Amino acid sequence: MPVHAPDPISRVAQSLRDLDTSLRELDSRLIVLRGNPKDELPRVFGAWDVQRLAYETDIEPYAKSRDAEINQLAATAGVELVTRVGHTLCDPDALLRRAGGTPTTTYSSFLNHFEQVAPPQLARPARPPRQPAPSPPAAPVAPSCAVAPPCHPHRPTHPPRPSPRRPRPCPSSAWRAP
Repeated sequence: MPVHAPDPISRVAQSLRDLDTSLRELDSRLIVLRGNPKDELPRVFGAWDVQRLAYETDIEPYAKSRDAEINQLAATAGVELVTRVGHTLCDPDALLRRAGGTPTTTYSSFLNHFEQVAPPQLARPARPPRQPAPSPPAAPVAPSCAVAPPCHPHRPTHPPRPSPRRPRPCPSSAWRAP
């Protein structure tokens, strides 16, 4: 019988509970409304004395239309808006405005506009200082032929194998086979 992952809805619900717990530690909370934002937001703005509404902007046409309506509802109710870009590295509309309203057609042009629009930590990521690699532990010093009797530079080093013939003496040391 196949093993199934936990119910995706249960996972989302648990994540939302965890987020709410974290927010409550910061004297805030997560509120999830069910329904059409045009109906639900005006109702709760007055009922809960909402001072600030925060949401992540989206770039899809439906989402832009919905967000414009939410912005209007918040302005009418005197609610401060806090919006952040999150689906993309920078605000696509700002990138398009920077390019004069015409989408870029080359990577170098895109990169030039992106560096002007993106938050500084994204446009030019700061690299942490490189830490030198730890030194390997010192190995005991032994003549090179003690490990590999044939000291030929083109032969791989390997431990000596028993051989019916006696190995040749290594010219770089006084090592001799027994």
